[in-house]
Amino acid sequence: MYDFGDNWRHTIAVQGRADATNKFSCVDGTGHYVAEDVKQHGWHDLKEAYKAEDPDEDQYELMDWFENRASNPDPLGLGNGREHEWDKDFVNLALDTIHVAK
Repeated sequence: MYDFGDNWRHTIAVQGRADATNKFSCVDGTGHYVAEDVKQHGWHDLKEAYKAEDPDEDQYELMDWFENRASNPDPLGLGNGREHEWDKDFVNLALDTIHVAK
């Protein structure tokens, strides 16, 4: 469970093993990071706004919020299939900050 109160649930599937090391790393994945504070059903609504052929006023507002005012904005938005993009190097830089006890 993530984001106390919004009840985000994430499923992680371990699909194999590598030799043991004292650090975490991500070898593969898919999907754009989720906007912080978008609310439980808001992520779906945000993705739908970018897919809309003729976005309504609420959808434009949601897209503007994500691109400019979210706590973790993406100025490029989610259009043109970007909802599937992710940055493995960025994830692994964050994982490098986790120290594993020996």
